[in-house]
Amino acid sequence: MLEKNRKILQDELKNVSFDVPLAPLTYYKIGGNADAVVVAETESEIVDAIKLVRELGLPYFVLGCGSNLLISDRGYPGLVIRFGAPFEEINISGTILQAGAAVKLILSFIAPPIWGFRVSSNWRESPVLWAGRCL
Repeated sequence: MLEKNRKILQDELKNVSFDVPLAPLTYYKIGGNADAVVVAETESEIVDAIKLVRELGLPYFVLGCGSNLLISDRGYPGLVIRFGAPFEEINISGTILQAGAAVKLILSFIAPPIWGFRVSSNWRESPVLWAGRCL
């Protein structure tokens, strides 16, 4: 990443780090470094980061919990956007369960039976809202 772009990212984004190892952020624990990683705490921080990298012409990638993902040993030549702690919240209202984008999906198999929710592989059969979509 050009030093000029690095400086702009550092000045414009909160919680940005450079040359971050991605292997610890994935299930398989493989892969090189990202040029930059930002941890977004709000939806507007995600939008602002994407707008900025598009203006700069930099590639970006939104990284969830790191499962089902293989990263090259060469790393990622751009900005990786991660979800911060506020995206790990789970809210329940009646039979509706809403989970933030950073909630580990394994909870979809464990938590609903504990809380009395029914989980279906067919979203049309279940009123449970999980990870932004009905299951």
